[in-house]
Amino acid sequence: MKKQLEIAIVNANSAPIQGYEICWLLSRTQVEFALKEMEIFSSPPFATTAKYQEAMLPVINLEKYYGLEQKEGNGLTKYFVIRSVNEKKELVKLIIKTPQALKMQKVETDFKPFPSLVLPQNSVNVLGVYALGTGKLGVVPDFIGMTRSIRWQENQDQ
Repeated sequence: MKKQLEIAIVNANSAPIQGYEICWLLSRTQVEFALKEMEIFSSPPFATTAKYQEAMLPVINLEKYYGLEQKEGNGLTKYFVIRSVNEKKELVKLIIKTPQALKMQKVETDFKPFPSLVLPQNSVNVLGVYALGTGKLGVVPDFIGMTRSIRWQENQDQ
């Protein structure tokens, strides 16, 4: 019997890349909370942030971060609070902003890596790409790497 994982899937709000529809893959345990509304703070050139449980968290649009061409007007904006643990065992949180719904799904652990996809920007912050079926790829974002690169960019702008 094959082992199954429960994962969260968010369809990317972007045009296909190399003929493949892109989905963002997250561990079920990474998704802390989903919100329909959130007060966003933006003061360029610094990262966009939002207040969540008394902390200011970076707000990231994955399509923009990875340089993907975004689709227009695909529904109401949703916010997902994502948590990860860094190499120092510290809890790191950020917020993903997207018009797409998050779906929980069970998948078998033997799905195949897809080695040849390179995203237009920040591909270094991708943990893996997997074939999810005909014409669909799942991308696993590196949220710890994202928070490091956002902090680095902020420090460079000061």
